[in-house]
Amino acid sequence: MDGSELTVWGVWEWVQGGIRCSQDLAKQLGLENEFCPLAQWWERVPPLEQAQVQQVWQAWLAGERLDLQVGHGWVLPSGGWRRLWVYGQGWQGQKLGWVLDVTALLAPGGMERDELQTVLDAFPGTVSWIGQDLRYLGVNHQLAHSLNLPVTAFPGQEVGFLSPNPVFNEFVRGVFADPDRYLQRELELQVPVGDGNHKTFLVMAQKYQQGSAAVFVGVDITERRRVEAQLRHSEDRFRRLIEELQVGLQLWGAQGEHVLSNRAALEILGMERGRLDQIGLYDRGWNVIDEQGQPLSSADLPVARVLADGQSVRNLVLGVYRQRYQDRVWLLVTAEPQVDEQGQVVQVICTFSDITERRRVEQALRESRERYALAVAGANDGLWDWDLSANEMYFSNRWQEMLGYREGEISPNPDEWIDRIHPEDRDRVRNELSAHLTGLTPHFESEHRVVHRDGRYHWMLCRGLAVRDTDGQVYRMAGSQTDITRRKQTESQLRYDATHDSLTDLANRALFLECLEKALRCHYFSRQDGVNFAVLFLDLDRFKIVNDSLGHMSGDRLLVAIAQQLRRCLRSGDVLARFGGDEFAILLNGVTSALDATLIAEQIHGAFKEPFPLGADGLEVFTSASVGLVLGPGHYLRPEEVLRDVDAAMHEAKLRGKACTVVFDHAMYTQALRLLQVETDLRRAIEREELCVFYQPIVSLLTGALTGFEALVRWRHPQWGLVSPGEFIPLAEETGLILSLGRWVLHQACDQMRRWQRTLPGTDQLSISVNLSGRQLLQPHLLEQVGEILTDTSLDPQFLRLEITESVLGDYDEAVTILKKLKDLGVDSCIDDFGTGHSSLSRLHRFPIDRLKIDQSFVSQVEHDRESGEIIRTIMSLAQSLHMDVTAEGVETRAQRQLLQSLDCQYAQGFLFSRPLPSAEMEALIQHLPHW
Repeated sequence: MDGSELTVWGVWEWVQGGIRCSQDLAKQLGLENEFCPLAQWWERVPPLEQAQVQQVWQAWLAGERLDLQVGHGWVLPSGGWRRLWVYGQGWQGQKLGWVLDVTALLAPGGMERDELQTVLDAFPGTVSWIGQDLRYLGVNHQLAHSLNLPVTAFPGQEVGFLSPNPVFNEFVRGVFADPDRYLQRELELQVPVGDGNHKTFLVMAQKYQQGSAAVFVGVDITERRRVEAQLRHSEDRFRRLIEELQVGLQLWGAQGEHVLSNRAALEILGMERGRLDQIGLYDRGWNVIDEQGQPLSSADLPVARVLADGQSVRNLVLGVYRQRYQDRVWLLVTAEPQVDEQGQVVQVICTFSDITERRRVEQALRESRERYALAVAGANDGLWDWDLSANEMYFSNRWQEMLGYREGEISPNPDEWIDRIHPEDRDRVRNELSAHLTGLTPHFESEHRVVHRDGRYHWMLCRGLAVRDTDGQVYRMAGSQTDITRRKQTESQLRYDATHDSLTDLANRALFLECLEKALRCHYFSRQDGVNFAVLFLDLDRFKIVNDSLGHMSGDRLLVAIAQQLRRCLRSGDVLARFGGDEFAILLNGVTSALDATLIAEQIHGAFKEPFPLGADGLEVFTSASVGLVLGPGHYLRPEEVLRDVDAAMHEAKLRGKACTVVFDHAMYTQALRLLQVETDLRRAIEREELCVFYQPIVSLLTGALTGFEALVRWRHPQWGLVSPGEFIPLAEETGLILSLGRWVLHQACDQMRRWQRTLPGTDQLSISVNLSGRQLLQPHLLEQVGEILTDTSLDPQFLRLEITESVLGDYDEAVTILKKLKDLGVDSCIDDFGTGHSSLSRLHRFPIDRLKIDQSFVSQVEHDRESGEIIRTIMSLAQSLHMDVTAEGVETRAQRQLLQSLDCQYAQGFLFSRPLPSAEMEALIQHLPHW
């Protein structure tokens, strides 16, 4: 026999469902793979040994044995067999082991001394080889070393020749006395050690060579026995602890068998442990009902439910009938599953406590509340009771009905009340509550609005009183709530009637004076200079004729119709009043200039150009109004002073021919004269060559390269110097001069762009953007004008972009038609100052627009105003979805540029790149090939 064939030594690891062997071990055992399922392992064990081997393995895997030690045969795929010793132990949460092939020891016939020693030394632990004459045939080095002897001192010596151990000697004799030639036995042996203690060994014996010899392997299990003793002690302490628990605790097995019940569980259930063992979980003798009194089957019991689905059951209320006491006990039950490594439920821990007394108290409390509810049901007021220590609030059924809710729909939380109070009243109510709770007021009383379920607010009168303990601390507060909505409505109607004209439903003189005084007071406290309100005073022209000819009833109808028309001319926040007769007054809040006020006055005059209907018979009347205007606050301190001057201005309007507006303020009068002069001078400005065109670069934010220009008109007045476009452009719009002015600017810009393209390198692909007013866009001959200018200047249409404002898009059908024709001509369009107008986003995609321009009011605030940044972000998102380019106006800082670049804005213009420059200066800039 070759020495290399004496033993097979390899390690293995237990994994879920089987054994993972080392590569060498798997090869020597004849396994196809390193992983061997446990069922396949059994197949390799001889049938006569399978039951015993499986029993040892299962006990070890279940934790009933600390170590695995078993010997058995092993059938190889080739038909041969081996004799194996299998060892296993737990280590850091893993189960590891090794396999020793002892076939050579058990083979018939002898072996050489060296071969024998090699086999013996391969065993773990102490090993001795003894013949049937009870003499040693050999030992391994570990045993010899433990006795301080060489291995050669043992062969031929009788067992126990050093210090006879009667127990071991008797065990050896018993092994050889047994007729079984392949006997396996175990002996737990106490062996004294030098320090007066002893060690525990597990000695395993295996006969071989037809029973003529046996191998005795000794494994030190001292530590194992110590751990087992500690485990038993821990289990004893755990059992004592369970027994001392005041709550019931039970363990149930996977088949519904009773495993354990502590003393509290037996007392609560009124049962003996033997009775529970007898009936088990699924017995029909259980009489259990749920919280609503419905009987439960055994399958619906908490433990059964856990066994069925593996899910915990927590805080379930059950009523269990106790046969011993002939009563029912109420339990709060929790059941938790305990699972094995495969996730299968192996047992259930069930805990429960007796809540019968608590149920009785809760029932008594419910009955008490029912009596209280009956007592307050007859009261029309809603009642509330606030427990401040628990911060819970009781709301009576009537209290909830007042707000449109049924009983129980509002939780007992004080916030349910506070959060329903109108936001304008909420802080006041909190302060009133705090004043009473801190003792500043003898009782709590508050009138406030509370939101109803239907979304409307109801007025409530809430009264309450705090209850204090002996230390003066508030622990409770109770009160009532009364719906006073009708009373408030009546009061409001009375106040309204006292301040409004009964015929037109407008404010009367008294309310108007109150509003005007408030406007003056606001200016006084803010101490801001300039105009912040205006007053218009209207007197109908020839109203007396209507009264005298058609009668006072028709006159009243005319006054009502005029009041309705005036309302449509005003903004939100303006005040319109009838002073009596045919006089009306208007307070314009928030106006900042005479122009703002006069524009509204002109709008009013425009409304009077249409006839006013006087009834169902189709009668219509034309009339007009003379209007006086005063800008405030000026030097005024009292509202009567304002009315005095605006009345004088109105009479001046009468003197000037009626149907006009006269501004009383001398500074505004001077400004009006200036505007008149501006109009006159503007008509001659083109002829006198006072107008000129400046150019501002438009830059690519992606490359920093120049992509084009915007043409901007400027007026150099011989007396006033450079006049702001904001001053003369609106006037040009109003007077119609914008048509000739716009045509001149368009021609100048196209001509200049073409000359640059011809003379300056790198400008052949640059474009020019020209502003187009609403009146220009909608004029009948715009397409012909644009075509003529392009032809006259030889500018390719693709290098012209016309910029229009959002307001132009209001005239949808006509604007779309014109823009499409411009597109067919090859001219691109751009919406200027996007975000400041009122274009319809739902129709924006139908306009043939190529680019959007973000107004500089958003760009200038983007670093400091989050709202402006969000508006720009929204515009960018809209443009991207509509496949439009975006240009940002008014870029003045690098931070603005970087933010726009981060939002993928394509183009920008502003002082960061260049101010608007005359053509000569711009030409010099272009020659330097600018790159920003």
